[in-house]
Amino acid sequence: VAFVSAMSEAAVRYHADRDESFDTLNVSFVLSTRTDDKAGGNAFTPVLVHLPGEELDPTVRMAATAETLDDAREAAGRSGGYTALSGVVNLLPTSVVTRTARSQAAKVDLATSNLRGAPFPLYIGGAKVDHSVSFGPLAGTPCNATALSYCNNFDIGLFIDPVAIEDPAAFRQCVVDAFEALLAT
Repeated sequence: VAFVSAMSEAAVRYHADRDESFDTLNVSFVLSTRTDDKAGGNAFTPVLVHLPGEELDPTVRMAATAETLDDAREAAGRSGGYTALSGVVNLLPTSVVTRTARSQAAKVDLATSNLRGAPFPLYIGGAKVDHSVSFGPLAGTPCNATALSYCNNFDIGLFIDPVAIEDPAAFRQCVVDAFEALLAT
């Protein structure tokens, strides 16, 4: 909730700095659908939510985000989300699936994914890994923000479409400022 809340705050700030406003922000997040404790494998479904686009106090934004995400998780749990369609989708021609996926991605303003990493130190070739940053695909969205926790770190990879977000450095600063404001509350 905090991650999605801060990322939506960053998007609102970025647009406000350019005297642009919007009522809602279309954000996707990845919902784990794994039902067992087995290691390995991936089971998830993307979920689209509509979050407030206006400037809000961080605690108000966090509460609104929490309520929206909770409702979306519950609805996806009942319906199975996009995962429930996978059997039908596998029967369709690749061109239809690709066209449909691109059409849906075009409706997303910000894609987010929050991954849990190892809570213990990792090593590659004997060298300790200090940070691990993940990047999710744009797939037609202006920004994919992928967070990965590792030990006591929380790193965010921002994959940005420079046509949609013309000043990536300013957007990155809005992300930093949004997290600082959230942590201050």
